[in-house]
Amino acid sequence: KKEFKELEDKFNKNNIDKEKIQKDFENNKIIIDRQDKRVEDLHSDINFWGVVFTLVGTLTAIIVIAFTLRFGSIATNEAKEELQKWIDEKADKEFQPKVDKYLMQLEKETKELLLKIKANVNNKIDSFISGFVNNKLNNVELNYEKLFNYIMEEYNKGNIKEAFKYIEKTISISKNDDELSKSLFIK
Repeated sequence: KKEFKELEDKFNKNNIDKEKIQKDFENNKIIIDRQDKRVEDLHSDINFWGVVFTLVGTLTAIIVIAFTLRFGSIATNEAKEELQKWIDEKADKEFQPKVDKYLMQLEKETKELLLKIKANVNNKIDSFISGFVNNKLNNVELNYEKLFNYIMEEYNKGNIKEAFKYIEKTISISKNDDELSKSLFIK
């Protein structure tokens, strides 16, 4: 019985504790509900302000980008105008000595090259003419009068070497003293 009594006391004590626990649980539940309501209010306020700040940030970014593009194009145009103005006013003064130097150097090299080309062409023309004259002298039966005319043509052209070749030929084919003396006199 004693044990029974102890169990009953424990049971009653547990019931009292149970009622206390239930009251505490209900109080806690009320507190939690209030906190949930506050969190929901705070959450909806945070959502509202989050949306507002997001929109403000987005609009600010769009405005900054628009101003950047606008002022960037303005700055680019002004830079181009300044560059063109500098080129028109100062570039000639600054680069003219270098341009003149390179032009003189180019002109000098061109003259040297032209002289080389002229010498080469003159050598080829001279060798062609002398080959032609030798052919003419060796292959064709020439009389004294024709040779004398060739001498005068070559002399008038300034081809003294060719003229001397014709003179030597006239000397070798001279038939009389008159032709020989005339050829020697010209020589």
